[in-house]
Amino acid sequence: MDRLWEIRWHGRGGQGVVTAARLLAEAAHEQEGFPGVMAAPSFGAERRGAPVAASTRISDRPVLMRSQVYRADLLVIFDHTLLSLMDVTSQLKSDAAVVINAPNQDILEDMGGDANLWIQVDASRIAIEAGMVSSASPLVGAAMLGALVHALPSVKLSSIQHCLKKHFPGRRGQQNVAMAAQGYENVNKKEFV
Repeated sequence: MDRLWEIRWHGRGGQGVVTAARLLAEAAHEQEGFPGVMAAPSFGAERRGAPVAASTRISDRPVLMRSQVYRADLLVIFDHTLLSLMDVTSQLKSDAAVVINAPNQDILEDMGGDANLWIQVDASRIAIEAGMVSSASPLVGAAMLGALVHALPSVKLSSIQHCLKKHFPGRRGQQNVAMAAQGYENVNKKEFV
């Protein structure tokens, strides 16, 4: 059966949203063998701290669509404060999953049935403890990639880590690999059936 996963990413400029979207596509293609992948940024005001979005598609067949993802199978939210600024959870597919960076699992208690699965990780804490902070905010991309593996089991953590090492050589690569592992290990889940 052909499968197409459509992933929508939301965060703030400087957090690594666009890079994470691209790295997931690369891991799916190069490490997992998916022939069809696409990653595309969507910018508004191009400045640090401003809301940023990106899209990734992963498929068993070549991906011909080049538009942004509007109805997502997986939504990845790098900054939980975006929930109060915009309706980032709109247009989810009926069996969608959401991965959210939030400081504690209490946020899951307020989440409704917009998605079947909510995964919370404190990616900001992981990034700060690893010393991965830019002038605008913690660089949470690697931790978020590790956490999203729970919602997208077709891409393994080791595949994500391989791409992180490739793109960030040396010490920074090692930090990103460790952050992905911590993101994977430190999740809280809430399922709606």
